Amino acid sequence: MSAYFHVFCPEGVISEYRLIVYDSKKEPFIPLTEYYHDQVKRINESSVIAYLNTLKPFFYWLEKKSRYKGAIVHWNDESEGVKEAVRQYLIQEMQCKIRGRDKHEGIYTTSKSSKTVHLFLAAIKGFYRSMLRLKITL
Repeated sequence: MSAYFHVFCPEGVISEYRLIVYDSKKEPFIPLTEYYHDQVKRINESSVIAYLNTLKPFFYWLEKKSRYKGAIVHWNDESEGVKEAVRQYLIQEMQCKIRGRDKHEGIYTTSKSSKTVHLFLAAIKGFYRSMLRLKITL
């Protein structure tokens, strides 16, 4: 199995998608594909590609390593499971320290640059806003 990747539609091919994201099984992953197309209407394409490249490792990690109440977390699970998965990813993969107080958690970077962490947080927030806006709940 491999990581998530994206491919632009070749010239001359008629498709509703200019870019398609594929999952680790090399099958189209519509949520990230739709996210790209939603965001590219709002911000410049280079920023959307940066967000997409930040999210692809997270979705691969989510599919392989995430756990909440003993089960793998899916991107469209209950919000508590998704929040816990994002928290785990920040700790395990981005080496952040998280400290909480009164239902608010602070994220402290260690070995990863704060720019990388901020990019991930902006991307994941944008992804879920797009899913809500597009009413995608596969």
